[in-house]
Order: sequence, then C-alpha cells, then structure tokens
Amino acid sequence: MRPRPAARWGLALLIPLLIGLSSAGTASEPAPAHPNTVLLLGDSNFFGNLGHQLRERFSSLGFQVELIAKPGSGLSHPGFWDWLEKASRLIAEHRPLVTVMIFGGNDGQSLKPRPGAADRTRIPFEDIDAWDREYTARVRDLSRTVVASGSHLVLLSPPNRRSLTERAKMRRVMALQRDGMAKIEGTRWVSTWDLTSDVDDRVLMQALNTQGAFVRYRRRDGIHFTPEGAEALTRRLVPRLLATGLFSWPYRRQAVSSGELNDFDP
Repeated sequence: MRPRPAARWGLALLIPLLIGLSSAGTASEPAPAHPNTVLLLGDSNFFGNLGHQLRERFSSLGFQVELIAKPGSGLSHPGFWDWLEKASRLIAEHRPLVTVMIFGGNDGQSLKPRPGAADRTRIPFEDIDAWDREYTARVRDLSRTVVASGSHLVLLSPPNRRSLTERAKMRRVMALQRDGMAKIEGTRWVSTWDLTSDVDDRVLMQALNTQGAFVRYRRRDGIHFTPEGAEALTRRLVPRLLATGLFSWPYRRQAVSSGELNDFDP
C-alpha cells in the first residue's frame, strides 16, 4: 500500500529534523585526528635543539610535524603561559594523532594561581602536601584536556641536569607527573632521565663519538642540549616513543623495518 500524501509530507518534514538532531548530538565531539600528524609542545628544550631534532626525525618517518614551544613555560605559572588553554586550542587547530609534550624543568617553584581561580594565593614549593596535590591535579587536568580534544598524549620527563638541587626538584616533579597521568587512557609518561644520565645518575655532559673523540652534549648551563647532544638523545628517544603504541601502525611497522625499534626494551 502506498503512503497517503499526508504521510509523505510528514516523512519529508521528519527526515531533516532527524538529521538535525543527529548532527546536534555530535557537534561538541572533536574533529577526527589526522593519522600522520604529531604535535610537539613544550618548554625551552623543544624551543632549542631537541625539538628541532625530533621534528626532523618524525618527518623522516613520514609524519607531518608541528612544533610550538615557549621557553620558561610549564604548569607553575599559567598567567605567563597556560598550557591547558594553549594545548586545547592548538590540538583543535592541527588535529594531531599524538601530542608530545615536555615540561617540568621550570616547575620547581611556587605554583601561581590558575586563571580565574577565586583563591589567588601562591603555593610555595616547600609546602610539600599542598604543592604536590595541586601540581598533580594540573597534570591530570592537562592530560584529560588533551585526550578530550581528540589526541593521544605522550609527556616526556625533564632531562637530568647538573645542579644537585635542581635534580632533587625534578625527581619530585617526575613522580607527580606519573601520578597525574595514571590510568588516563590514551596517555603515556616517558622518561628522558635515564637517557641523559651517566652510570652514576649524574647528568651526561659529554660522550665519545664513533671516531673516539669526546663530544659535548650539554651547554654550559648543564641543562640545554648542544646539537650533538640533542641528536644523540633523539636517536634513543624516538624508539621509546614509537613503542608506546600510540602512533599509527603503518609508521610503526616502517620504523621496525628501518631498525628504529630494533634492540629496544621499553
């Protein structure tokens, strides 16, 4: 039996309404990620040689790489640079499959209030309980924001450094970073500490090259990398990043076939 004219008009009116409702239900969902895009976000380590070396290495594997870095940034001073807001906006703009971040090196200080916070009191680094609780919450909020924006997140630890005082601060920061990301699906915390340390857990300032000559890995400040140091770290770090399983499989297979993942134990 054919539908009567009134029924046909009813269907004609109902179909656009249903389509509209379906679209409205998905409007707030993030756009699909580009499967070959990697977004590098971070502090002066990414602003300098390490960020550029990672961009070149991922590009050589076939990824589209975007690099945005701000020296002095972290989670301690959002009034200076708010990674929570910046990351959300940049992910929406570039739609990366994976966002790789590095921060923490500037965070061993008082925590300044978040934008819009009713309590404008700073939390001193020495107030261990309050500081640790708030820093962990900031890492957790950032991790959830990145994932909710449609990207996986890999957070790199701060590298080792020469100052004993700063080393102690970074160990505390790293432990809180791991805790803040714990059990958040689509995220991984990856250490650079062991890759930038000697056998005595001191900062690796120099090493022998293939010609048997010593090559300087760090600048005089004992923090930032020389081009040679950044290249050496990148060579060991990229297999560790690919082994997280968060990067798309075609590129991971390419990395395996090229030896990028060979002889690596995550």
